[in-house]
Amino acid sequence: MSLTSKPHYVVILSDSTSLCMCMYIINQGMPCQHQYRVLLQSSKAIFHMGFIHTHWFESGPVETTNHITIFQGTKTYTTKLLRYIDQMRIANSYTPTIKENINKKIKFSAMMSVAKTSVQVAMEEGATSELTGLLIEFIMKYHRNTGLNIEEVRYLSDKTQESPNISNPEYHKPKGRPPKRFKSSTEENNVQHIFSSSKTCSYYFEKGHNIRGCNQYKSDLADKKNN
Repeated sequence: MSLTSKPHYVVILSDSTSLCMCMYIINQGMPCQHQYRVLLQSSKAIFHMGFIHTHWFESGPVETTNHITIFQGTKTYTTKLLRYIDQMRIANSYTPTIKENINKKIKFSAMMSVAKTSVQVAMEEGATSELTGLLIEFIMKYHRNTGLNIEEVRYLSDKTQESPNISNPEYHKPKGRPPKRFKSSTEENNVQHIFSSSKTCSYYFEKGHNIRGCNQYKSDLADKKNN
């Protein structure tokens, strides 16, 4: 344990229930690392299969008379229940209804992936009419169970055959002065180069600078002041 970490205390109750201050066994439904450490070091701690919540088991009876216990490396079976931890835990939240809804979401996600791939292939191969016909045939076969109206299906099939006439968007000239266009770095460098090359020094008659930026003029002017 590091100097900055806080200590965790594990309490062993009369029915062999062990609780830790981190409450991992209540929040997550399984023993925490602190409880496992106590199980390895303490001679009074017992591992009970009831420590693990039933929602972690994919299959198996929810109610059983024999619970696996491990005490000092010895595996046994007991009919003793953990009444304290059962009172603190809520009912199994992973109900058959929730499991069914989750399975529907998984199936929907898989079908959407296949549908998107089919549309992409149809667009690339130019087989959109064939794919649309297969989908319409599928909808017409199973539409009675979904409550979809046949007229709606026909309307959808007719809309897919039509090629919409999309015209160019109308241009409206905005009022006032047009905004200033931001120049790129290349344009700015070119402008600076042209502006600097158009200057001619009236003192030394060189291109690229004027008399105010002429070093020779400044040097001669300083010599005159000193003399």
